[in-house]
Amino acid sequence: MSEVLPVVLRGPIIAFYPIFTLLGQLVGSIVVYTSLKHKGPESYRICFASQWPFSAVPFVLAAILPESPTWLLRKGRTEAALKAQKKLNTARIDSQAVIEELQASILAEQEEKNTHRYIDCFRGVNIRRTLIVAFASLLPQMFGLQLLANASYFMQIVGMSSTNSLIFLILGIGLGLIANVISLWTLNAFGRRSLILGTLGAAMVLWLAMGIAGCFSGTVMIWYTSITMMVVTMVSGLGTWPAAHVVASETSSLQLRAKAQGIGWFTSGVGTGVFAIILPYIYNADEGNLRAKTGFVMAGFAAVGIIISWLAVPEMKGRTPMEIDRPSELWYQRAQEAVSEIRMATRSLTAFDVQAVLLYSIVVYWCNEPDRGVELLDEAIRMAVSIGMNRKEFSQTYGHGDSFLEESLRRTWWVIYITDAHIAGSTHTYPFRTSSIDITTDLPCEEDEYESGNIPPPRSIEDYENREFCTEEDTEFSSYAELIGLTWGVDRALSPGSTTDPQLYIAMASASDTSIRAWYSLLSPSKREPIRPDGSIDEVMFKALFIMHTYNIEIHRPLSALTHSAIESVSRCAPRAPSEQLKCNNAKEKDLHTLKCTKAIDSIDELLTLPTNMKSHSPFIICMIANVTIAHLSACRFIYHGQRLSQSREKIRLAMGTLKRLSEHWVLGKRTYREIGIIARELLSLAKNTPVGLGGVGLSLPDPPSIGIPASDMLPDGNFDFCSFFDSATSGLSEPSLQFIL
Repeated sequence: MSEVLPVVLRGPIIAFYPIFTLLGQLVGSIVVYTSLKHKGPESYRICFASQWPFSAVPFVLAAILPESPTWLLRKGRTEAALKAQKKLNTARIDSQAVIEELQASILAEQEEKNTHRYIDCFRGVNIRRTLIVAFASLLPQMFGLQLLANASYFMQIVGMSSTNSLIFLILGIGLGLIANVISLWTLNAFGRRSLILGTLGAAMVLWLAMGIAGCFSGTVMIWYTSITMMVVTMVSGLGTWPAAHVVASETSSLQLRAKAQGIGWFTSGVGTGVFAIILPYIYNADEGNLRAKTGFVMAGFAAVGIIISWLAVPEMKGRTPMEIDRPSELWYQRAQEAVSEIRMATRSLTAFDVQAVLLYSIVVYWCNEPDRGVELLDEAIRMAVSIGMNRKEFSQTYGHGDSFLEESLRRTWWVIYITDAHIAGSTHTYPFRTSSIDITTDLPCEEDEYESGNIPPPRSIEDYENREFCTEEDTEFSSYAELIGLTWGVDRALSPGSTTDPQLYIAMASASDTSIRAWYSLLSPSKREPIRPDGSIDEVMFKALFIMHTYNIEIHRPLSALTHSAIESVSRCAPRAPSEQLKCNNAKEKDLHTLKCTKAIDSIDELLTLPTNMKSHSPFIICMIANVTIAHLSACRFIYHGQRLSQSREKIRLAMGTLKRLSEHWVLGKRTYREIGIIARELLSLAKNTPVGLGGVGLSLPDPPSIGIPASDMLPDGNFDFCSFFDSATSGLSEPSLQFIL
């Protein structure tokens, strides 16, 4: 529940566990109290019989409810699962699609099971998390739950009659129940850590006072002890008891949550058993005979609980599962504080504020919080537009005559634009957020010019838009400008957005083809290949070409023979399953779109063999590689065979090796690498259908732009293990820099 509940409801809903525990105890104690007047076997038979109605409710529900579709799928009973799912769904819901998603989820779960083991709970940063879960599971025993659960018997040991002890037990449970209901509010109002420390401290004082009272004898001591136990029940119900369950449920990492919870419940069971055995030896008259002085013992346990809670338990109120899962909590907190300062500042916004929020949005997105990352990007866009960063005059006004600062301001806006395009491509949502914004900002210069500080006069958007009419010497634009130009063209082509109208989609695909081909044909000869004359890699043009081929696959795959499989829904980066209406019924047209996809896949594979500094690129390239790999897997599943299939398997290893290397730095990258692995194993293990050949299509299309391949001594050997290649330092790869190309 801690993973799926909204942040604001996580604490209150989990707090229902002690509430229902107390409800059960209250019912039981009332039944026992009413049975006191009965003598003989009837007294205990009534107690047993009172449980039958409660047992009947789940029995009736179990008879009515359909079997779990998930359980049926695990048992291989697919048809029965579909039938059960239809009973759960309305007529408007596609039950077959739900079953396919469940199958994909089960496969992903199995992958998680195989990947994460119990021993991982005690490695690295997870050992601290696991110990906190175990400690939180013991907290109820530390505030005295086991003693309170046996309050009626304990009070009789102290000297109270059985009838009065039961009355006090019922009153105590009632007060505890009220307190636990109030905790639904206190958990959100005060936080887990504060409640644990405050209420555990109060319980310690109360237990200590009871121990002191136990040093005396008489009726006052008996009644004081009874009242103290009632108050402890109420105080603990307000904080420590429900908060302990919440902390135990939300502390562990998401990947190990199930196993950590198992360890927590095991610890709780052991703790309950140990306290149940030891406490009677402490307070019984024929053993320790401490009676009410047992309060000293419980005060000691409460003190230990306070110390450990103060040192080890973090505050997790209001934090999402992804935020809690973040290992670099200190730096994350500082980043949050910096962004909060920007939001609350009374001064005017600056471009540096925009830069901070923009970079923070990218990091948050790739720390597995994509929705929040998108929200932060929206905020950065609003901030930038509000101060006019999308206007040509902004850099001139705020650059103060410093050409380097002016270039930095221009680049800040264009990084926003490119990042917006990346998120649109990664989430497959068009048009871009910035599509409707009027942009007149001048274009950036070359990277080496920017890094050296020798900034030339900027070229305008108008210059770029009319480049086909310029003289040859005026058609040379920076690589960054070409990247922006490509993105701009794709943005315009995809401006109609997602559609299920076949004619509109085909028109959109045609417009995209025109835009991309026009962009490539107008590149200067030096920009058509990512390899410079000196053998170095133009990283910006590498990225531009990568984006070009990725968009080709994105646009043409729904119309091609590269069929979408249900398992693809495992990946967040994967495009949604195309509508049935988009299926191309014309064989030649389908083959044409398939050919465009496979050519783009081949071009991406060639790019991945280059000795580029992949780590310097924006993390959004992870989603690009993932999408291309999924399309490649579909080609292996549905159209490749023989030697072509064998070669493609090697290329997929190369792509997976690249993803593995990139996943070392980003949480979402790790998730993506794992998801693509699941998809690959599923698709490549299925029996192959009859290949869809392209040979019968009489096409004379020009080859897609081919990248220049460097000399053979710059590339790894053809028989090289690419996964090992991407895991080790290789002379052919340049070292990662401290910046990445956005």
